[in-house]
Amino acid sequence: MLTRGHIVGLVLDHFTELSERIAMRSRFNFLDLNVHVENYLRDLLNIVHGTELENLNKNSANEAGLDLGDEKAKRGIQITSRSDARKIRKTLENLTSDQKAKYSEIIVLVVGKKQGSYTLTDQIFTDYNFTESNIWDMTTIARDMVALDSDALYRLHQLVRKEAARVLIELEVPDEQGQYKTSGYEMWEQPPKPKTTDGAAFIKFLEEDRCEVSAKEASAIREGLASLGRTLAGLPRITREFLVMLYELRQDNSSGRPRLQYGFVERMYRGDDLKGEIALLEHAGLLDISESSHEHRSYEITLYLPCGSDHLKDGLLHYVETKGLSLRRVLGEVDLSSF
Repeated sequence: MLTRGHIVGLVLDHFTELSERIAMRSRFNFLDLNVHVENYLRDLLNIVHGTELENLNKNSANEAGLDLGDEKAKRGIQITSRSDARKIRKTLENLTSDQKAKYSEIIVLVVGKKQGSYTLTDQIFTDYNFTESNIWDMTTIARDMVALDSDALYRLHQLVRKEAARVLIELEVPDEQGQYKTSGYEMWEQPPKPKTTDGAAFIKFLEEDRCEVSAKEASAIREGLASLGRTLAGLPRITREFLVMLYELRQDNSSGRPRLQYGFVERMYRGDDLKGEIALLEHAGLLDISESSHEHRSYEITLYLPCGSDHLKDGLLHYVETKGLSLRRVLGEVDLSSF
């Protein structure tokens, strides 16, 4: 279990990285912050201060003057990557009459690090009772965070753990070619290229087992191997590995089809999306769930090989076991080259 000190340390490290990323953007004159970053900071501030801030830009591209507002607490907040006094003055100058009526406390949140000191002596600052205490940065939030009770601190940690990586990616600066360090395309698993053959080794195995294979059946085996390869390659790797484990844990093969009790699988599987894995395999025709014909059993998973060839459906597992092949390689890695 994470201790309070460990959670505080993790969040502080994130604040530091966030500030450094903003500073880097500012050096390259990338000053805009998108709505996702604003929403993240809204949620963060609501946890730290117990407020009910809403994003004022949700119905328009950019609300004049302020980005976040809590009408109940009468607090309005401008989020900016700039820390200069000119930006702060502009924020106050751009307040609408509606905002002036709703928010008696105006905060400028510098996502990064604010200046060491400010000269805020003009009348506009006096009109809004605006002092240096109204200028926050990530250090300000960090100080307030340390005083949170355990429940709020845990919720803050959950938020940071869930959203921090995406926020930092949103704040990346492109290189000279306009490319970003983190690419959304690279987050997608690349499907494997199935390794298949003409089925000659499998056909020879059948014939040695005194099973005659006609030219039509041989053609069906070749097409079946290709079809099975395409089906398996169309699944995520982790789903193929889930399928392999179903075969390795199969309990009943007396009827010609491997079967498992659904309840047994529920208790054995430690992943977090059992239903999702089964749904993908069911959609691909690789398994079926039905009521058990056995007494005291509720549901059973029956495994299938949708490959068009009866010889392949009935003989693939026997071939794998007799030849000492690995199902993890054959099905998991889509390597049918031994057939």
